[in-house]
Amino acid sequence: MKPKRAAEVAAMLDVSLRSPGVCLPCLHIVAVDLEDGSPRAAAGALSFVAETLWDEGLEASVIQALERLAAAGADVADALSDVRSRGPRSATFRATVRRLAEELAEEARREYQAMMN
Repeated sequence: MKPKRAAEVAAMLDVSLRSPGVCLPCLHIVAVDLEDGSPRAAAGALSFVAETLWDEGLEASVIQALERLAAAGADVADALSDVRSRGPRSATFRATVRRLAEELAEEARREYQAMMN
């Protein structure tokens, strides 16, 4: 699965920072590396954290969200197959982890700005 398609599917998933299997400190590791702007460091953090979140149970949240989309008629069979066959190394799962890390960073920015006002 191509990264652009994986990111599109990840954006559609009903998986949030409060979903089962999410570890906020783990996502923070990825968020920091994404914000630092080092693609290599971010990719390494993403690989490590994806494995950890998979083991923590995020895979169930992602698979269930994909199944709900598929049942609603969304064209996500490729993404579901990707996650089931490649697990935490799948483009879809990693794109979901990246999206969650970006959401965590944005939430932290908003809270910081609110605190400073």
